[in-house]
Amino acid sequence: MLVVLDTFFIALSKFSILPGISYVRLNVGPMIVIFSSILLGPLYGGIVGALGDLLGMLIAPIGIYNPFMTVISILYGVLPWLLMLLTRKFRTKLKISLPVIASLVSILIASVLLFYLTDLFDKNYGDQSYWIKPVIISALSISIAITIFGIILVNKKFQKNILEMPSLPSPNEIGLICIFVEVLLGVFANSAAILFYFHVLAPNPDLSRSIGVILPFYLCTCPFEILIETLGVSWLSLISTKLLKRYISKDED
Repeated sequence: MLVVLDTFFIALSKFSILPGISYVRLNVGPMIVIFSSILLGPLYGGIVGALGDLLGMLIAPIGIYNPFMTVISILYGVLPWLLMLLTRKFRTKLKISLPVIASLVSILIASVLLFYLTDLFDKNYGDQSYWIKPVIISALSISIAITIFGIILVNKKFQKNILEMPSLPSPNEIGLICIFVEVLLGVFANSAAILFYFHVLAPNPDLSRSIGVILPFYLCTCPFEILIETLGVSWLSLISTKLLKRYISKDED
């Protein structure tokens, strides 16, 4: 069921949100893979990530198959479980969202420094960069604010159930996991995989992209991905745990 859901969302994500930049897409698939990793462990999480990517490529292919994308999808199913082994040690200290807020603000600060203290973006867009950079930073700021607000609201809802399900990771804990996973895999690993695609798998000068073009757009979509994954995984974990408890209690009766 999880593989089918992941494949479905990957197929939907084949539509680009920016004309002419096919690799910039909002993908709900990682949410399902992260949920699989947290609920079932790294083995099943990795299987869901791998099969979802391969089936999504077969159903809605875009260009030449990139094996690094499959590796990244597998890591989406392994890394969250490994991170949860660390976050569960200070789970009771994550009742407030300060670590999540600090991490998201750090992404914004790093993006501003990347745009204005380096020429990675300027040398690709020239004179147009003077207005493109503020637009991207503004969109990034708005998405981060929405992400913080959404996580705080969901965490308040979760606190009402925390005594009933103490083993369940809180939205704050899931948020930290998703932030780390998205920055490492969604931004840097995906950027490297896209560079490999344009320069090795499909070496066409008209389609070539540099890190100064790829990385900023992945940074821009990163908070939206974090928001979708944190809220989605939190609600899926809460609902699935409640359903499992009801099923077990009925079975015992």
